[in-house]
Amino acid sequence: QDGDRDEPGGAGRARRAPCRSRPTEDVRYGIQPGARRHRHVRLRPADRLYLITDADPATHPLEQIIAESCAAGLPMAQIREKHLDDEAYAAQSTALVGFTRLQNARILLNGRPHLVHATGAAGVHLPSAHSVADARAVVGEDALVGYSAHDHAELRRAEAAGADFVTLSPVFPTASKPGAPALGITTFAELAA
Repeated sequence: QDGDRDEPGGAGRARRAPCRSRPTEDVRYGIQPGARRHRHVRLRPADRLYLITDADPATHPLEQIIAESCAAGLPMAQIREKHLDDEAYAAQSTALVGFTRLQNARILLNGRPHLVHATGAAGVHLPSAHSVADARAVVGEDALVGYSAHDHAELRRAEAAGADFVTLSPVFPTASKPGAPALGITTFAELAA
């Protein structure tokens, strides 16, 4: 389907999903300012649900997890392997990018915008301490820049800075963010609205 093609410069580009729910006519451009509507890379509607990896507690190799997820229809995965140095992270991400392209899925790097072009990743997802503008300067207009928000202020800051999408977390208490206050379903729904 033409709308699913994500090659730079390709025709029939899918429009990206918004950071928060909006009427259908606004979904085309999500939170991006009008001046950036020429962008070539977009979130596809299916990208609203994607895998965020964390190999530490994994019981299977990351490649197997990604392969099985792609077979089940995974549209996108964020490679969060924080324990790897840049060289190992880039090697692993490059291999995963090559594999997932064959499956019509995309890879996002976690907090390492300087490796996006070298690995061929679709973009980067930033922790809340990182700057969307700085990442955009590194990855360019044709890569996705996501942002991890934990409250209303961070969500609005990401929107104002031109993030392509935002994840809200944690919704529930989690071992990956010990001591972080959970949003809960009600607050999550309010922020996502």
